[in-house]
Amino acid sequence: MNSCNCKFTRKRVSSSRRWDNADLSAYYIRSGQLLNSICVPDDLLHTQCDGLQCTHWSRINDYYRSIIALIQQATDEYIPMIPHNSQKPYWCPELQELKQASIDAHNLWKLCDKSRSGIVNRLRLESKYKYKLAIRELSYRKDQEFDDNLSDLYLRKSMDKFWVK
Repeated sequence: MNSCNCKFTRKRVSSSRRWDNADLSAYYIRSGQLLNSICVPDDLLHTQCDGLQCTHWSRINDYYRSIIALIQQATDEYIPMIPHNSQKPYWCPELQELKQASIDAHNLWKLCDKSRSGIVNRLRLESKYKYKLAIRELSYRKDQEFDDNLSDLYLRKSMDKFWVK
């Protein structure tokens, strides 16, 4: 018997920053504002240490940590985090159109009292199956393309590029 008192265990979802979806000019402006607020320890540039007996390490490290913290703050504000499992390498505008058509057909079907027969239901099912089939085909094609590229690198003995893939 499990003696855990918790009702739910939460699975951590790994995410990554999507710089391609970010407002880079706003990020640049905000990071500049934040970095301008840091007091630069100019006196450290003019002092000298006695060999291995440097007494300025803590101030240098504090300055470094403040820069990193402010860059992280700007990043958190302007660069979106997207879960890895939401990123589909095969996604394309054609799939987006099929998805929207499926959603529209489903909404129409709901407006028509969710009948399990008739033209509206047939339209809903056809658009749903077209969308699912397109996902399956594009996913398979993307996997095949990846496998072919990997095999090609292996056969050409490009081990550096092989292990990067």
